Amino acid sequence: MTTPSSTTCLIYNPNCSKSRTALSLLKERGQQFEVRDYLQQPLSAEELWQLREQLDLPVRDWVRGANLELDEAGLIQALVGDPGLLQRPIVVHGQRAIVARPPILLTEFLDGSVDE
Repeated sequence: MTTPSSTTCLIYNPNCSKSRTALSLLKERGQQFEVRDYLQQPLSAEELWQLREQLDLPVRDWVRGANLELDEAGLIQALVGDPGLLQRPIVVHGQRAIVARPPILLTEFLDGSVDE
C-alpha cells in the first residue's frame, strides 16, 4: 500500500457509515485522494503486510472479530479470504496509515497531530 508521500488512499466500503464519513471529511478538506473499495479490489497478502507496517499496529487490532487462535500470518490469510473482516475505514498517506475510527482520528492524522 505504498503511496507517494503526497498521495492519500482511502480504503473504503461504500456500505459503511464511517467510511462514508471519512470520504466526506477528505472531500471537505480539499484533500487529494484515491478511493479503494476493498471488497471490489481486495488487498493482497503482500499489501496487508505492508499495511501492518504503515499502521504500526498488530493485525489483530484492525481485523473485525479477530479469531484469538490465529497468529498474524493466519489473520492476514483470513483477510485475504474474507476482505469484509478488515476494520474500516483505513487512510494511508505515504508510509503512514490510520484506522479512522472515530472520524476525529482522521482529522488529527491529516493535521499531523497523531504520533508518527
